[in-house]
Amino acid sequence: MKRLLGTNNINANVRKGDLAERLFLTFAAGDAPGEGDRRCTSTHRSANLGWIRVDNKDGTTPINLRYSNKNGNALTALAYMYYGCRIGATSCTAVSTAGPANPPSAQ
Repeated sequence: MKRLLGTNNINANVRKGDLAERLFLTFAAGDAPGEGDRRCTSTHRSANLGWIRVDNKDGTTPINLRYSNKNGNALTALAYMYYGCRIGATSCTAVSTAGPANPPSAQ
């Protein structure tokens, strides 16, 4: 997470140890240096689209974050969206084609 957000100042509330966190960390691992397949995109990024959705047993969807931009790094943008969601600064159900420029801060 620190690598994707470009900061060591990560709010402790982002760590929850749940399914959403495990999914995000697995997804983010594909963007680590030497990992992922960068041949699939014209910009040589490991992904131009990122999507994390978690459904509860009762059918509700507490997290549904999706980022798409053929010229952007989906993993970095999705990290900003995920971080904002987890600290309560932004929506946990969002679709973006132009992710935030900076990590959100807790209010």
